[in-house]
Amino acid sequence: MKLIEGGSGIPPEPDWSAVFPGRAKSIAADRANATRYWHDAIADLRATEKLSVVNGHALQRLVIAYILYDRAAVEVIREGPIVPAPRTKTPMHSPWATAMRDASRMANAIEAELTLSPRRRASGGKVNRRSRKPGASDQYLKSVPTENNDDEK
Repeated sequence: MKLIEGGSGIPPEPDWSAVFPGRAKSIAADRANATRYWHDAIADLRATEKLSVVNGHALQRLVIAYILYDRAAVEVIREGPIVPAPRTKTPMHSPWATAMRDASRMANAIEAELTLSPRRRASGGKVNRRSRKPGASDQYLKSVPTENNDDEK
């Protein structure tokens, strides 16, 4: 029997090769980091009983925000927060620093929405798991003891 993701309240992991296309080493690293971030967030939401299939897209946006932050942070570390303007060469704020700040704000907002941050964790309610009511087909599919099988033992 093959387990289908999503049936147990776990959103299916996105295809990161479609989200981050390309063959560069940095893209492959982004995909690996995305998988790690995804599984960390899933584990955290599962531990606090707040994981639901409907959180899948918000989790994807969170992972993308993390990756954008990581990319921008590398460039800010390499170039510095102040860079020369392309034409005038006067000092200006790095566009990467702005992108890093925006990605951080985006991640903070999504973390709050998902109650991932410890400060907001108490405010989110738990996801109620409803048990499945047995139907008529469940009775139909049950094994019935007969003289030819060993169910009577």
